[in-house]
Amino acid sequence: PMVLAAGLLTALAIILFDPLPGDARAGHRALRIAPAFFLPLVPLGIWALAARINEYGWTEFRLLRVILLALLLLLALFATSQLIRHRPFSLRVIPALLGAAVLLAAIGPWSVLAASRRSQQHRLAEALRAARVDLTRPVSSDTTRRPVSRELYDRITNIGFYLQNNFGDSALAEVTRGAVPLVQWRSIAEAFRLVVAYGD
Repeated sequence: PMVLAAGLLTALAIILFDPLPGDARAGHRALRIAPAFFLPLVPLGIWALAARINEYGWTEFRLLRVILLALLLLLALFATSQLIRHRPFSLRVIPALLGAAVLLAAIGPWSVLAASRRSQQHRLAEALRAARVDLTRPVSSDTTRRPVSRELYDRITNIGFYLQNNFGDSALAEVTRGAVPLVQWRSIAEAFRLVVAYGD
């Protein structure tokens, strides 16, 4: 968030004050070089986001942060090139890029909602495989309790809640293939007779 805030504040300040090459005022000179100083912060932002994505997968808010960070990186690179060439900043580029990013994030199978749904469904399917859940037969035919680690139990439960709350029962049904009537259970882990292993 701090990297994104730094980039947004820099872009906003440049829009408001529109510093020109050769402007002798100290504040305007600092604004001219601010985009170049933002560039070293980008790897820090990427590292912070990558750690969360690797651990918890994609969500709509993580995708929006990645898109915003990529947008700010493009703007910083463009502004730095204009700084090097001693040219005025082309402020009209900012709303054009912002509009294109918003359009891509909101529409189609690549939208942030569709991408986060696919990511979390994939993570849930992997977690169920790790718990050795058999999705080829109805759960009602097997009442055996399956002990799993606390981490795996919580992962299945949390992803199930996220999918159900954000995308509805159909998002879960696509993963479980109708193997269990989910409305009868408090969580998907309970629905598949999963319990936390003793001592875990």
